[in-house]
Amino acid sequence: MSRKNTIIESAMKLFAHKGYHGTSMQEIADNSGIAKASLYNHFKSKEDIAISIFKYHYEILFKTVSEIGKEPGLSPKEQFTKQLTFQLKQFYEHKDFIQMRMGEQVIKVNDELNDVIFNIRSATLNWYSSQIQNIYGEWIKPYAIDCAAMLNGIIKEYLFFVIMDEKEIDLEYMAPYLIKRLDAMVESYSSMERPLLCEELMEDFMKLPRTKAELLTEINNELNRLKEEAERTVLSESQRQQLLSSMAALQEELSTENEQPKKIVIDALLLMIQTQQTNEMAKDTDKLKTLIDYYLSQ
Repeated sequence: MSRKNTIIESAMKLFAHKGYHGTSMQEIADNSGIAKASLYNHFKSKEDIAISIFKYHYEILFKTVSEIGKEPGLSPKEQFTKQLTFQLKQFYEHKDFIQMRMGEQVIKVNDELNDVIFNIRSATLNWYSSQIQNIYGEWIKPYAIDCAAMLNGIIKEYLFFVIMDEKEIDLEYMAPYLIKRLDAMVESYSSMERPLLCEELMEDFMKLPRTKAELLTEINNELNRLKEEAERTVLSESQRQQLLSSMAALQEELSTENEQPKKIVIDALLLMIQTQQTNEMAKDTDKLKTLIDYYLSQ
């Protein structure tokens, strides 16, 4: 395990048992077996560690879920069952994360973490909804978000029993059991019934592009909008050229030809853009950063 991941695992345990606000950077350093000064070489703040914990956990989940989705010979229902089994086992393996997640220690640390959590919730809802449509067909589409929300709620409640109350439940059995309940939920719908969670109501959750190619298109669109804004802003010529140069370099690093974008380079370029931007550009830059973070987590 890398030093950075060791710090993440140590911090996760401390946040779960002492609370986010009750844990100090010194304690994280001590539990990671490093000096406090060395800790700051990896993370700029406690908030940065909390954000990294969420990204670290869900990057593993969505990466493996994607790999399972490419396995040949599985029906849509078999595929989803296998994905849910992995998700449940991973949550159990990382009990400290779930204890932290189910508590209220880090929910309102800062806007960046709130954005990360929102993107995770959105990605999970999109994943469940998409798989439900793959299994049951086009007719379930109006009710897919409702089904996804109910499935997510059931999973959370069972995980609470398993992890927080230490109830012994067979995780291998749980996923097929939940899929049978999903079968019953889907069968109960009538084509005349009005959904609670329609696409219009849930637009903010469902609008994130679902593939890396779509995400890259969205990112390029945002960058092009920012370039146009940079051309119109009141900046010195040297500032404008620096800003446009940073945007061009960011596009190049994220290009489809570059199969493995370097996060350290991307973060540096985003910081340069944020440093050079005007106040009018800040909202669009924040949206760009959210899209890129989501893209890199895929």
